[in-house]
Amino acid sequence: MKGRSENRRLGTPAMALGLIGEALTARAILQERLFPEQVLPDRGWLWECYFGRIPTRAIARCVSHRAKYAV
Repeated sequence: MKGRSENRRLGTPAMALGLIGEALTARAILQERLFPEQVLPDRGWLWECYFGRIPTRAIARCVSHRAKYAV
């Protein structure tokens, strides 16, 4: 969607690489969006890894973000 330049109409980076012929719309991008519930196994280790909830020894103070005001 986003062009390569703010001042000129050069097309998107994907168009410059020849990956697509025209810029995608927001509808086209979100039409095929996959949510974690659709592709990840039910609440297994991969689910925890995807959301960054697996602590590591490399990070001394590993804090998991909990959204308080998310709907």
